[in-house]
Amino acid sequence: MTETTLEQRIRRLEDLEAIRDLTARYADAINKGWNGIGKGCDHPQTIASRT
Repeated sequence: MTETTLEQRIRRLEDLEAIRDLTARYADAINKGWNGIGKGCDHPQTIASRT
């Protein structure tokens, strides 16, 4: 296995984890309502920018 292939595999795993995290935060926001994220939050992009 070459180093590039290993790097690609690691990146893919990191990307999948980021998608899972974003999906969980989105679902949480939907359950609480957009205003549960913070003052004046009315846009899904706000969720994506939160860590």
